[in-house]
Amino acid sequence: MDATSGRATAIWCTSMADPTRPAAIEELLAHADWLRALARRLVASDDLASDVEQETWLAAIEHPPRDASAPRKWLAQVLRNIVNEHRRSESARHAREARVARPEAVAASDESVERAQSLRALIEGVLELDEPYRSTLLQRYQDGLSPEEIASVQRVPTSTVRNRISRGLALLRERLERRHGSAWSALLLPLVHQDSSATAAATAGGGALGASVAAITSMATLKLASVGAAVLLVGAALWWTFAQTRPATPRADSAQPKARAEPTLAEQPAAPATARDVVQAPKVPVTAQPPAQRGGRGSLLVTVTWESDGTPAGGVVVHVHPWGESSPFAFATSQATDAEGRARFENVASGLVDAEIDRAEGEMAEVYGGEETKVAIKIPRGVLVRGRVVDASEAPVGFARIWLSQYFNGDQGDEVTTADAGGRFTLRDVGQARRIAARAAGFAPSLSTYVRGKPGDDVEVVIDMPSKGGELRGTVRAADGSAAAGAAVLVGYEGTAMRQTKSGAEAYSPPPQRLKANALGEFIATGLAIGSAHVECRAGDDAPFASSVEILADDVSSLAIALRPGAALEGVVLGADGKPANKIRLDLGEYASFASSHTSTALDGSFRLTGLAPGTATFRIRGDEQGEADATVKLTAGETARLDVQLKKNGIVAGRVIDENGAPVVGWRVGAITADHPGLHYRTSITDAEGNFKLDNWPEKANALEVREADKWTGSPALFMDKVEIGRTDLVLTVATSTKSTAHFIGRLRGPSGEVVADATLVWGDHDSNQRFFAELSATTGEFRAGPMRPGRNELQADSPSMGTLHVPERELHAGETFDVGEVRFSAPGRVHVKVVGPRELLDTLDAQAIDVSVLGPGRLWRGQIQLDSQLEGQSVALEAGEYSVDVRNWNLRAPKTLVTLSAGEELTVEIAIERATGRSVHVTWDANAPPNEDFDFIATDAAGQVITHMKLFPQKDGATDVGVNSLGLGTYWIDVKMSDGRSARVSFVVSDLAESHETIEVPVR
Repeated sequence: MDATSGRATAIWCTSMADPTRPAAIEELLAHADWLRALARRLVASDDLASDVEQETWLAAIEHPPRDASAPRKWLAQVLRNIVNEHRRSESARHAREARVARPEAVAASDESVERAQSLRALIEGVLELDEPYRSTLLQRYQDGLSPEEIASVQRVPTSTVRNRISRGLALLRERLERRHGSAWSALLLPLVHQDSSATAAATAGGGALGASVAAITSMATLKLASVGAAVLLVGAALWWTFAQTRPATPRADSAQPKARAEPTLAEQPAAPATARDVVQAPKVPVTAQPPAQRGGRGSLLVTVTWESDGTPAGGVVVHVHPWGESSPFAFATSQATDAEGRARFENVASGLVDAEIDRAEGEMAEVYGGEETKVAIKIPRGVLVRGRVVDASEAPVGFARIWLSQYFNGDQGDEVTTADAGGRFTLRDVGQARRIAARAAGFAPSLSTYVRGKPGDDVEVVIDMPSKGGELRGTVRAADGSAAAGAAVLVGYEGTAMRQTKSGAEAYSPPPQRLKANALGEFIATGLAIGSAHVECRAGDDAPFASSVEILADDVSSLAIALRPGAALEGVVLGADGKPANKIRLDLGEYASFASSHTSTALDGSFRLTGLAPGTATFRIRGDEQGEADATVKLTAGETARLDVQLKKNGIVAGRVIDENGAPVVGWRVGAITADHPGLHYRTSITDAEGNFKLDNWPEKANALEVREADKWTGSPALFMDKVEIGRTDLVLTVATSTKSTAHFIGRLRGPSGEVVADATLVWGDHDSNQRFFAELSATTGEFRAGPMRPGRNELQADSPSMGTLHVPERELHAGETFDVGEVRFSAPGRVHVKVVGPRELLDTLDAQAIDVSVLGPGRLWRGQIQLDSQLEGQSVALEAGEYSVDVRNWNLRAPKTLVTLSAGEELTVEIAIERATGRSVHVTWDANAPPNEDFDFIATDAAGQVITHMKLFPQKDGATDVGVNSLGLGTYWIDVKMSDGRSARVSFVVSDLAESHETIEVPVR
């Protein structure tokens, strides 16, 4: 099987993935089309979308998800994390440029020296201002933005901008007066040479201030860098306002807190950290504080309206990720809007926040200490969901809490409404790619399922809650023994696995509950599944906590959480050029997980992370084109470790992409790849209006280059180049016109009797590619549109939990063609009913939920799992006519494969005889210095040559991986491992006893 063949399997048979192993990169690549679409929705720029997408794939290569069953959830979390870090305000960039800018050389006359000294004093004064005043003044006077334009950039009201300008000037006057006494205004005189022709008209900055700005911009006696020019304007504004009226002393209640004086890096104690790429600390002042302390805390007011009629959206849940916290995912908070559509969040850490709403995309904003940031969000037209919640007997579950996921994020979401006494509920305008579930006291949580349909559709949803549940009550104490008010608590595992509803529909395991402790440190979780429940907790600077507790049916379990002191990490990140690097991400742990920690460097390259677990930790430090590094640090409880790192950066590859006529190819993807993994871009550039591309910081792993349409990740690229000269910037790449996607399918999808199939999905793809794309399909009319796609042989496939699968024959499409396939119908579905039989003494010991019964179609494609009831009976999902095999898999059970032929509409019953079996653990090793360059084959066979297990293994960096082989009877077995570079291994072992064994089979690959 080639490197791409696993991708089709990941699309059609996601649940074949073993949830205990990391996902292979090919499985993740199968979801590349919607990842690109998600990136485009989250950012406005195609180039930025390309960058964050490429970083997501790099994260997938270096740190694959631990849960192979939910690749989309993991990819969406990674992408959102990266997007959030990229969306730092432009003001920070301007301020950093201002910090490193220098005046150009001028004649060394006394007047020039005097002006330079004055300018230096002003520059220092401006750059020492706290945010948001520093960036606001620079945007106003350096960039020439109006207060209205600044308000748009900063996402705050115009009145707030005007106040920041006025307050910033007042703070600067106060600072200058402290340093230079009452003669501070004379300091500015050498800078102010007003041209008599300068306009005195007031600008948007206001009155005399605006007039001074207009006058000062006409000066030509000084040639200065951008920061100098900006400070000249600030100086003019200060001098003019002083000349008009003496500066008023700032009120005590408006004064900003003084910046904490900190030692230089040279004065810091020796760093206890041990790290790769650690450098000598630069001798510059460090003003790093924990992100949550930079500028203190502010408030956030979110106003939500319905886009369709402009009315307030009351009762909508707003979910806020505060990126000023050390763990924005653990410390996220939610609340519902009031009748006016408003939700106010107090005590929000200053910095970037991601304000999302429960049924549509949200907005990014910046929160500043002591101020209120306002965000307005409109909910676009979506799906109208009418639902009901029922128990195992189809009786309504009254007052169940309805949970809705975030966009393509199956285990993060909120309880958004409550069902009535009859178990019914309605949700207006639910967005795309969201899952729905329910919780209720006394019941285990329901499975989660995707909300189907297009905007404007009206869909019915039934949520089953078949099992009893329990309750957990707990307390959280901080490391100092006090009640941990506001502690974040997670109950359940992150990373949902695929399941099936009792009707056979695709579903996912219940999402975890996310709670906040009250003022007494108490929390209550209701509607939990019976059995062991995983619990995590985080609070303040204390170390993360993780444990488990047993949940009993119709009972209340208890848990007392005692947190321990955490560790902290601070330091400075330098770019490859040796200068402080701004907006560099530092990540610890799996992206977006509850236990992870994240931060970004400040303007001076400094950072600080708190609430870390003691022990050895490896941090990922990523700066896109600025470079990257990894660093391992020893963290000690109650102490702050030091880490100073310089990023490494490679050369550039750049050029232009044109078509056969010499015209620029716009909006296509140029990627750095390895030759054996086409479509997997280590770095990506989207061609601009002239067809230009630039791949800066060429990845060390990459050895080839390819060109593709932006959303076509698999199949043949439009152009491939296997010899790339790093440093080359004049490449001209010519792609064939026939590689452009311009064709479409349209039609109508119906059931056997012409009815609309509301639960159907429709995908399309070309003959030469395993990648499949979702078509637009209405859940109310059945009309669809698929494309655009490349000219050539293309095909359609429809899937429905209630109808099975429908294949539409391939068709040759021409460039620009839209082909109407007419009305295509599912055939009458059939089902396979299974009854498990065997020795009574064996059946009496079995847990029905632990037996894996799967239905496989032609080519052993997975066609669903059969859930057994307490009588060890169950039925398959709806299946079209054809041949199938029914497989039983379990560590200590085995059964012969059962082959069945199913006719259209047939209900077929089969008995499967099981017997005891056993399993073995297999440890595969190879030279860690020469890892395989792609996934490799692992095959287990019995003495007759019958294949027991055949899977692709992901090459781990440590030179080893572990595999479980189950359903083994007595006899001899063989393990074969085959790598694409020719290395292989063949080992045999004998099972002589079916008792549980801890034996590990060693397989060294040579």
